Amino acid sequence: MHKALILAAGKGVRLLPITTEIPKCLIKIGDKTILEYLLENFSSAGIKEAVIVVGYKKELIINKIGNSFNGMKITYCENKNFDKYNVGTSILCAKEHLNGPFIQSHADIIFHSDVLKKVLSSEKENAIIINSDPSAFVEDGNRVILEDNRVVTINKEAPKEKSEGRAFGLYKFSEKAAKSYLNNLKNIFNEENTSFEPALRKTLKEVDFHVIDTKEFPFAEIDDDNDLRDAHEKIKQIIN
Repeated sequence: MHKALILAAGKGVRLLPITTEIPKCLIKIGDKTILEYLLENFSSAGIKEAVIVVGYKKELIINKIGNSFNGMKITYCENKNFDKYNVGTSILCAKEHLNGPFIQSHADIIFHSDVLKKVLSSEKENAIIINSDPSAFVEDGNRVILEDNRVVTINKEAPKEKSEGRAFGLYKFSEKAAKSYLNNLKNIFNEENTSFEPALRKTLKEVDFHVIDTKEFPFAEIDDDNDLRDAHEKIKQIIN
C-alpha cells in the first residue's frame, strides 16, 4: 500500500505578502485550502497514511489538519532547515517513514481526483506523472525525456520539442525505487545540491521509470500570483 509524502515545509516567497501570515499550502482557493484538496484526493484514492513534511509556520498546518483526515492517518515530520535548504532536505526528514512504496507530492498543486486513481491503478510501478498538453508547459517547469519508453532524465532545461511532457509535482515510487532514491538523496546532498532532482536523475539510471500522462485531467501548480489567479479561475473545473 502506498503512502502519501506531501512536501509542505517551504515559505512560498513568490506569493508574498500572502505567505507572511500562512504557509502556501493553507491558501484558500474556492471553499478549501490547497492542502485540503490534496488530502481529499489521497484519501478518496484509498491511501491510508499521509506523511506531511512541515517547516514554515508548522503549527498552523498541524492545527488545521490534525492527526487524521477523512480516516487517513496524518504523520508529521519537521524540516528545521526549511529556510536554508530545498525540497531534498524535506524528503530526508521523512525517510524513516518511507520504508515502502509512496507517492511524492509537492504541496502547491491541485488536480482532479481521477489523477491519483489513474496513477495507483497503473501497472507502472515507478512513474513521473506528466501533462503532455502543450498548453501546460512553463519555462521553469520540469520536463521529461524518454528513450524506448523509459524516463532518462528530468530537468528544466530539456527542449520542449524533445520532451514528453511537463512534470507538475507527482512521483510514484515502488519499494525498490524508494530505497534507491532515498539512498541517492543521502549520498549526494550537500550545500550546493539541496533539491530532489539530482537524486531522482541518479535513480533513473538504477531503476526503470515511466510516465503516466494525465493530460485529460485539469490541474494547477501554484508558484506565484499569476498561478494563483489561474487556480481560482480553474478550481470548479478541477474539482468537478
